Amino acid sequence: MVSIASINMCILSKSKVPFMTAMQANMVPMVSYIKEVNGSKISGVKDGQALTSEEVANGLAMQLLPVVGVRCGKDLPQDYKKEVTKAEKLLKGQ
Repeated sequence: MVSIASINMCILSKSKVPFMTAMQANMVPMVSYIKEVNGSKISGVKDGQALTSEEVANGLAMQLLPVVGVRCGKDLPQDYKKEVTKAEKLLKGQ
């Protein structure tokens, strides 16, 4: 899912779709899929309790954004680069 979403993010960025719109276009189906498949429960996370949609989206974003940075590279518009950099810093800090 993340790999496909990263390709989509590259396409949307080249089409000048604003970052937040592109993220929403990818997050909504991915979060919905995770909720449908496993009731938002992720093994080893939150003692097996269901995650909120926001928690699922945040986790997916932390997986997606670094891949977007690698896959889309220097072609990313500034608003995308800013969010990719922010996610990478958060991940390195953990």
